[in-house]
Amino acid sequence: MSDFLIYTIDDDVDFNMVLKAALKPYNIQVKTHLTPGEFTKSVKEKLPNLCILDLNLQNDGEGFQLLRAMRNVIGDQLPIFIMSKRGSKDDVFKAMDSGATDFIPKPLDDKYLLLKLKEYVRDSKELDELDHDYIYVAESDKAATIDVDFKVINVGIDIMEVESDVFLAKESTMSFGGEIIKNIFGQTPLNFKVIENWQVDDRLFRAKIERELSAEQLFALRRWLINGADK
Repeated sequence: MSDFLIYTIDDDVDFNMVLKAALKPYNIQVKTHLTPGEFTKSVKEKLPNLCILDLNLQNDGEGFQLLRAMRNVIGDQLPIFIMSKRGSKDDVFKAMDSGATDFIPKPLDDKYLLLKLKEYVRDSKELDELDHDYIYVAESDKAATIDVDFKVINVGIDIMEVESDVFLAKESTMSFGGEIIKNIFGQTPLNFKVIENWQVDDRLFRAKIERELSAEQLFALRRWLINGADK
């Protein structure tokens, strides 16, 4: 086990579980926290190698306050990543101005996070072998475009169930591209809303995504179900 230690704070229990599972295969120790009190106590007991802070804690602005407090006490040597759905330019600028080392957008793209961690984790062979060609683009605080391999498990009239090694946060709006979307609808990308998600195992996630289809898109979907789903 690597002695590289990461502390995280996020008041979402499910997200903490997913984040910890995402880092487990890469020889990294992770300690998650739900509250600033728990997090601060851990920092006082033992300083980690890196921290990941969520901006959207229960009290608005608490993430920024915690970040600034850590910089005032610890200084600027400890890498601190901010992770948040609040991906507007103003939020990113404010986080970096408050002392963040880097900004990781939500929904979590674990490969993007791991590529960022490569700069700091020096003794993980698994991280060294990561591909640099993986792309994640956060377009705004309301939608994101992902370039990721995913498998369509089930298709309904307006709901698709997909499987991937990327966690898609519930209630997020994602813009899906790729061949499967193009094959079904004849165009890409298309926006879908994540209405349900769950974890299959340590490295695999499923989600149900939906969108309101136009008559033309609905016809294309039905045609694909009849003629192209098994190809």
